[in-house]
Amino acid sequence: MTEENKAAAWSDMEYSWCMAQCLVLACELTEALRWLRNAALEQNFSNYTLLAERDPLLAPLRGTPGYDELMAAVKRKWEAVAR
Repeated sequence: MTEENKAAAWSDMEYSWCMAQCLVLACELTEALRWLRNAALEQNFSNYTLLAERDPLLAPLRGTPGYDELMAAVKRKWEAVAR
């Protein structure tokens, strides 16, 4: 991916999520978590249930360093919207 394409993806929540999924498939879990953090926190993709439980492509991230903290932050955002 070109740097221009990465920059464009970085500024979009769905593309950032897709990049995280692709990086998981490429076994680049640290980089995948970085992209997922961007999608969830910087781009406001706060669908906790999808990210934490339902997305099968993210399953390899579960239990990795940083993932639980990220999902806790996503859950707080999710709950704040649900109120």
